[in-house]
Amino acid sequence: MKFKLHLVKKQPFFKNPKVYIYTILSIAVITIGLLATSMLGPQYNPVEKFLISKLPDNLEKDEHGFINFLIAGSGGADHIGGELTDAILVASFNPKVKNVVMMSLPRDLYVKSPKIISQRINSIYENHYRKLGTQEAMQILTETASQIVGFEIPYYIKINFNFLQELIDELGGIEIYNPELLYDPYYPGPNYSFQTFKLAKGLQTIDGATALKYARSRKTSSDFARSKRQQEIILATKNQALKAQILTNPAKLKKVLKIVEKNLNTNLTIDNLITLGLKAKGLSQQDMRNLVLTNDFSRVGGFLYTPPREQYNNAYVLKSADETYSQIHLYFLINKIYFHTMQYLGEIEIQNGTYTSGLAGKLQQVLKRFGIASSTANAEKRPVQNTTLKHYDLVGSDTLTVLKSILNIEDIQEIKPEDPELGIKTQIILGKDFENKIQELDSFVNFYDIIFQAEKYIPQTATGSDPNSNLGAANQEESNIEN
Repeated sequence: MKFKLHLVKKQPFFKNPKVYIYTILSIAVITIGLLATSMLGPQYNPVEKFLISKLPDNLEKDEHGFINFLIAGSGGADHIGGELTDAILVASFNPKVKNVVMMSLPRDLYVKSPKIISQRINSIYENHYRKLGTQEAMQILTETASQIVGFEIPYYIKINFNFLQELIDELGGIEIYNPELLYDPYYPGPNYSFQTFKLAKGLQTIDGATALKYARSRKTSSDFARSKRQQEIILATKNQALKAQILTNPAKLKKVLKIVEKNLNTNLTIDNLITLGLKAKGLSQQDMRNLVLTNDFSRVGGFLYTPPREQYNNAYVLKSADETYSQIHLYFLINKIYFHTMQYLGEIEIQNGTYTSGLAGKLQQVLKRFGIASSTANAEKRPVQNTTLKHYDLVGSDTLTVLKSILNIEDIQEIKPEDPELGIKTQIILGKDFENKIQELDSFVNFYDIIFQAEKYIPQTATGSDPNSNLGAANQEESNIEN
């Protein structure tokens, strides 16, 4: 097969049919947050090698070599609150080491920004696109997301949820594992009505309509569970796209192209998309990490809390326990830079060298939010004045660097283990000086009373139904919520 490539830098999207075969899977998969391959097979073929040699690699990378994206999904004009971006995902792809780290930002996250009034993050696009257009509205949303994750995001992709439904149907459905029975009697229906959506526990093959409901249902499940479901659908769609071998079926390619054209808006050029698809060749699920933020401070990613609703016009919102987002910044950063280290940091033991009860447990909880498991015990000798970190490492891991970035402990002893089977082990012996430091590390110290108050607060509504059931109406008041 002969193949000619015409590169026109300023050419409008999809106007060059000669390159659409190499673009379409890149667009489809990038759009759903994976930056995955546009080709099958472990090795580059001659056409791919030619493309790599000719395409300009002008994709902007951050100081750590990552290309950063914001992917936002909305219901579209035929849905209630159709321009609310109820799915917001930040993705970072390192083309050199082939890693992708993704973080879902909850739709109810309450944000402040110099360019906007305080509001839920999912209403930013809706509140600006009619006046400013899609490009500037997405730019404002992207800049706000950058403040939360701690790095600049030069690229955005905006899709309608119809894209996911139509693409999955075109692929013949996807396979997902539902960890528990999902039953939602209040899934939004036509004309502000409700319909029941349920999905059995276990391995399921689902069509596009079911996948969309699975991704959006929130009445009987949390936003955080919903974020995980959305990321699961992303992975399943990517896998099915590769199995379908779309490149060998021109008719299917054209259908997918039309689906993408109709539902996608991005500031990526066609050159960018082809380059990304080639650079992400061979990316697997093991090369991807999904981070989810939650308001449960006892869980991984628990950097958020829920304030009392009466403080926000009876609206449900989430806020960062740290107004500077510094811990969320660090959470994302260590997973980007130390991707493999974060999978296994070795054995970590926190020893309480003081008589202050629960001090080791408090640090254990802080580390858990970052996804770091540890055990606790009392030190053999007490009291200890200064905190010490003893690190045993025969494999040359980055565990010590990760812990130092979180704890900022100065007294560090690196010890070569006598036992070659020991591997990686770290002991953190807490001294009296740590009694003040834990107040700095635990962002929730000043919020426990507020969290308890919010949990006890039961909002009163005229109908007696959950005030979140009418999501469109709830967000109409968003511009009036200020803090």
